[in-house]
Amino acid sequence: MKQALLVVSCGTSALTGRTDIALVEKALASEAPGRDFFRAFTSPEIREELARQGEWVPSAAEALDELEHRGYRDLLIQPAQLFCGSEYGRLAEQAERLAARFDRLIVGRPLLSDHGNLLALAEALFRRHGGDKRCASVFFGHGSPTLDGMVYPALQTALRLIGCEDGFVGTQAGWPGYEEVLRQLIAGGYQAVKLVPVLLAAGGPVFQEMAGDGPGSWKTRLKEAGFSVCAATQGLGTLPEVQQIFRTQLRRMMMQEGIRE
Repeated sequence: MKQALLVVSCGTSALTGRTDIALVEKALASEAPGRDFFRAFTSPEIREELARQGEWVPSAAEALDELEHRGYRDLLIQPAQLFCGSEYGRLAEQAERLAARFDRLIVGRPLLSDHGNLLALAEALFRRHGGDKRCASVFFGHGSPTLDGMVYPALQTALRLIGCEDGFVGTQAGWPGYEEVLRQLIAGGYQAVKLVPVLLAAGGPVFQEMAGDGPGSWKTRLKEAGFSVCAATQGLGTLPEVQQIFRTQLRRMMMQEGIRE
């Protein structure tokens, strides 16, 4: 029976970001060496941009149709997503609708789907970007206006629990936002700030909201507020610790389903 591993991410058209995603995909593929590897991107805008550049990357639904057409009957889907937000919900719904077409179709969990993974990410961020009391680290994520975005304040709590006192979590589209982070930086008496993307891939529009040179970016606004600002330029996908969390997620799913590679 033909077996496949489908890794689904939001995707990116930025070259640096593609490298970040590819490293996660490579790590996951190595965890299931007996399966053929495939990728899908959920963002229509990114897929359209790549198509204009001459590259076709399918959506999750298109990838599932193609895999069925090519005779794959045993399919594992691992989301390369950070939390159980709307994108993950749509992916799970699509898989449920199409499950009857396959002998086995299983969808894994995103990166931050339990407290153990949350603590592991906090520890990785602290080791790499924390510990300098002269410089605050601001861990910047996309965020969500709905309750699934509470993973970001949960990450803030995890950082404190492991002793990271100079790390602050902020989001573009959720809570905590810029004003909440700014108040904490002022109250802490910091003069220098390091912006760190809590994004799988760097270089895309959300990354530019953090570290771009435009008037509305966090880097620009913090500089205007009097801080010395630098920014990390690599997404989470480059971190071996994050790759390992994804591998563990996939391995756990296979063990629960009795799958041995």
